Amino acid sequence: MSLNISSQAVQDHKTAYMTLTSPRAVFAGHVYGIVIGSIINPLIYAFFDLKAKKTAPIGTPKPEFPAPYAQVYRAIALLGMGGVKELPKHCITFSFITFLITLSIETLRLVSQRKDWKVQFYIPCMTAIALPFLSGPTFAVDMALGTILRLIWTKVHRQSAELFSAAVAAGLVSGDGIWYLPSALLGLFKVEPPICMRFLPSGKEVQIADAFLNNLGTQGMT
Repeated sequence: MSLNISSQAVQDHKTAYMTLTSPRAVFAGHVYGIVIGSIINPLIYAFFDLKAKKTAPIGTPKPEFPAPYAQVYRAIALLGMGGVKELPKHCITFSFITFLITLSIETLRLVSQRKDWKVQFYIPCMTAIALPFLSGPTFAVDMALGTILRLIWTKVHRQSAELFSAAVAAGLVSGDGIWYLPSALLGLFKVEPPICMRFLPSGKEVQIADAFLNNLGTQGMT
């Protein structure tokens, strides 16, 4: 955990350098955030735990208020206690193969940039590909939107795009994270969305869903 916090602090200082922000302000923001989070987060957890149903408390496979990152940290804890044997079958082989593929593509991308080959514009950045797998699909939406904005911005005013694009990108990512607060409040007060979508496998469930929808249409006509 301390290594994770330290690496995030280094990344934030790099962002501060690119956006001309005071390093002292970044450090103070980290200290204030840790202090406030140490007080507020346990209270939020206790509030959700109090409101959760007794039949589906927080931490169960299907809780009323899901905590997806809890499974990730549980897997990390199991790996730290049991070692490599706790990993799924062929996990090391798969990781080694993907490492070689990533290394090859990144090497080709750097060489093409040094040699100024035209193919450099069509070789993807493997770090950008890996981030959505780590952070989830919402981060991929931010990256896609930011890429489109960067392309248009560069066409309109290249100098300002190179200077301020990092700050805009940070705003997109931070704004997506801020949404978790109203999302948690909506879930806490049991506000249901007006639209519900579900993907069903082929078979009996699809037939049941079709019969239900056809019945709704018949009732509406009558």
